[in-house]
Amino acid sequence: MSTKINRYERERERTREAFMEAALALVIKQGYKATTVTDIADCADYGRGTFYLYFEDKSAVVWAALERYFTHWHEAAFDEIKSVQSLRREYLSWVHVFTNLRDYWYVYAQIDIVEGAEVWDKMRTYLIHSYEENLSTGRYRAEHNLNIPMMARFMYGAVNETMRWWVETGFEQSPEALAEMVFQMVYRQPVPEA
Repeated sequence: MSTKINRYERERERTREAFMEAALALVIKQGYKATTVTDIADCADYGRGTFYLYFEDKSAVVWAALERYFTHWHEAAFDEIKSVQSLRREYLSWVHVFTNLRDYWYVYAQIDIVEGAEVWDKMRTYLIHSYEENLSTGRYRAEHNLNIPMMARFMYGAVNETMRWWVETGFEQSPEALAEMVFQMVYRQPVPEA
């Protein structure tokens, strides 16, 4: 019985993955607004009815694909810098964030701000929660003895608006230069040497 359950769960996971991969590929190719649930189901080689067994709507499947990506990316980025001393670790984490934005902007730019509002809202919630978790667990050091949820929202707002400005200026600065500016604004000191 256990083998059948495991096989069934693996098949369910493969189906879910197929929908997520199809959704992301289609959003990249034709944009969020033009992508439909029917397109996603067809691309994944399943029916619309099967799609709705796994996801509520288009925003849910696109967010699931992005959340999976962000979670893997976040863990891999932290693994690279976890042995680095704080506060340099904080600077390097922003370098990773800005590098990711620059390298994957072509994906994020396809998610329409109006049509994809649910996706953007889920991303906002995810990122704020990540900041809270990173500060409360000590992954990244808070230099001030302030309310962590408030600091997480501050960091989200500051970094999000910095990223928007960077996109609007055509990525003129390098990720390292931008991370250094954010670091100096937050910590009011130069980036510690390696």
